[in-house]
Amino acid sequence: MKRTNLWQNTLQSFWFLPALYGIVSIVLAIVAVNIDFSLTGKELKTIVPAVLVPDSKLVVKLLSTLTTATLTMTTITFSTIMVVLTTFSGQFSPRTLQNFIADRKVQNILAIFVGGFVYDLVAFLQLKSPGKESLFVTPILAGMIAIIGVAAFVYLINHVAKWVQVNNLINRLTLEAIETIDHLDNDIRRYQEDSRQEWSPNFDAQTAEEGTITTKQPGYVGLIDFGTLMNYIEKDDITVRMNVYLGDYVVTGMKLLSYSQDPDHPVTNIDKYRSCVKVGVERTGVQDIEFEIQKLVEIDLRAISPSTNDPHTAINCINRIGEILIQLGNKEWLRPELYDTQRQQRLTIKQHDFSYYLYKAFFQLRHYGNEDVSVTTAILHVLKLIAGHAPTNLHDTIWKFAEYIFSGFNQEVLLPLDEDYLKHELYQIAEMTGHEVTEEMNND
Repeated sequence: MKRTNLWQNTLQSFWFLPALYGIVSIVLAIVAVNIDFSLTGKELKTIVPAVLVPDSKLVVKLLSTLTTATLTMTTITFSTIMVVLTTFSGQFSPRTLQNFIADRKVQNILAIFVGGFVYDLVAFLQLKSPGKESLFVTPILAGMIAIIGVAAFVYLINHVAKWVQVNNLINRLTLEAIETIDHLDNDIRRYQEDSRQEWSPNFDAQTAEEGTITTKQPGYVGLIDFGTLMNYIEKDDITVRMNVYLGDYVVTGMKLLSYSQDPDHPVTNIDKYRSCVKVGVERTGVQDIEFEIQKLVEIDLRAISPSTNDPHTAINCINRIGEILIQLGNKEWLRPELYDTQRQQRLTIKQHDFSYYLYKAFFQLRHYGNEDVSVTTAILHVLKLIAGHAPTNLHDTIWKFAEYIFSGFNQEVLLPLDEDYLKHELYQIAEMTGHEVTEEMNND
């Protein structure tokens, strides 16, 4: 598996990179001071110009000033990050906080300031009572780190300014959703080859012993380690069925997996199977496609709310959701059977079909935008785009959903031009999916 639950937690934390940079800075400060102490003043002047070799008292003052300045910049950086987090939570969606926190660029910039502060402080403590007159390596590194810190701060302001722009945020969320689809596709597709052989387990199915694996903690099913799980299943010669979907909320004692095994050779360690299904207190977008779509839906709902009234942002979100659904509709992994290296079916998973994701993406928008012609027409337009790029076997699903969207609009607020606008999109969907608009819909 490309990304594990531990890696995802590390990626979303603010402590990892600053701690790593801090450790490197401590080592670098100790090494730099020892190098300076090992070189005499005459040796330094033969290596570098005398103008670049300050006296030790000046270096101590420089390090003291840089330590204070770097700590101030670190505080400002923390404040900037907190402002952005508040903005994301209040204006967009609390779910989008994970995306900003997990942004490596923000983590690296924060780590640069922490590393610079640690370097200056450690070097200052070693040189506050200098034993020689001239130093070179320590002040040069301190100056370089300070310059890098200033450049990083300017970049942070520019980066944050782009992050809080709603269109850039929507684009990022769309790309992450598509990335989630691709990762899940790669995780599952290797166990879903087209041609398979008939297979039955080495034990009699009628005498097979059934067992269940339950959850030990409540939370959301955020990740399934398919590779490790399939290896365990094949090695123990059992068949397993998933009882939950990715993204489901489970409670303690709920059935997570069911398995069939040979009663003469029972599985002795079921905890290893439980460890392959990661349950956490928060939903994550590592494999949970619905959660990634939900982020865009929440931004969309805020945009169409009376307090915000930003239909253009809402339409942009709808278009991007359509892009995600087009990618999703063209994936072939929506099958429950997974096979091992011997081309034998071992694992049956629970997969949502395309109609489920279609409904989850738009049912709230249908409800809250049932009097907004621009929102409803945008949904129908996106359904038309999906119909034009999705396999023909999804056309019936798309048409039924188009009927559902159209019938949910409040016809009492429709003016003639609005009605023509809506029905124009509906007729195009009907033509692309091979259906006809019913007389009842015409008369609505």
